Amino acid sequence: MEKVKVEHVSKSFTRSDGKGKTAVLEDVTFTVDDGEIASIIGPTGCGKSTLLRIMAGIAPPDSGRITVGGKEVVSSANPASAIVFQAFNLFPWRTAQKNIEFGLEAKGLPPAEREKAAQHFIDLVGLKGYEKYHPHELSGGMQQRVGLARALAIEPEVILLDEPFSSVDMLTRESLQHEVLQILKKTKKTAVFVTHNIDEAIFLSHRILSLGGKPATIKEVFDVDLPYPRDDGVMVSQKALTLKSDLKRALLSSPQAQPEEAGAA
Repeated sequence: MEKVKVEHVSKSFTRSDGKGKTAVLEDVTFTVDDGEIASIIGPTGCGKSTLLRIMAGIAPPDSGRITVGGKEVVSSANPASAIVFQAFNLFPWRTAQKNIEFGLEAKGLPPAEREKAAQHFIDLVGLKGYEKYHPHELSGGMQQRVGLARALAIEPEVILLDEPFSSVDMLTRESLQHEVLQILKKTKKTAVFVTHNIDEAIFLSHRILSLGGKPATIKEVFDVDLPYPRDDGVMVSQKALTLKSDLKRALLSSPQAQPEEAGAA
């Protein structure tokens, strides 16, 4: 059953010199099934983050439409999706708990209900005991857990993750990959990842979508026919290595974005 439907989405930006526009996305079309984890890969600046922001309702498309659960995404108000950014984007003056409660405040939940919900997700992401800590008192990995808990707390239908592990060290990244995968499976959430990391895409995903071209569109879709859990043995299997080779080929065959497109990510 389809949870997300992206239909013929196009987007352009005004050039930095003010002379005309640069088309970043063109006729992007794909679906994500209920409970599926999909990753979008592509070269730097091709528009992956722009696409995710459009899916979240943060930015409007020039044309096309996106539906989540059959309802069209028209703005970020009352969203069916929640986004976890590459940067932690936490409020420095709020504690971990109060950061997680932020979206619940916007929904008008009373304090007791907000606190109860926040505690549930604090426990879920492994932050029990750190409720009263401020972001500067937490490691990068812990800050990203707060961001994930904040996204989950509003009970979205879809979680969108924009390079969520790129700001942490390799060991923390691998740990977070395992933890986030367990959380997504436990909560049965539909998720869309943006990542540059092929191994990460293979480890997490049911399907991988290759975004490329100028302007960018979906070039290829790869089914990840590998069993969970994807331990070291699975990740070095011949099937995984062949998929990795195919994904590298897809990335290398796509042209890099022009300098004026750099903001598109």
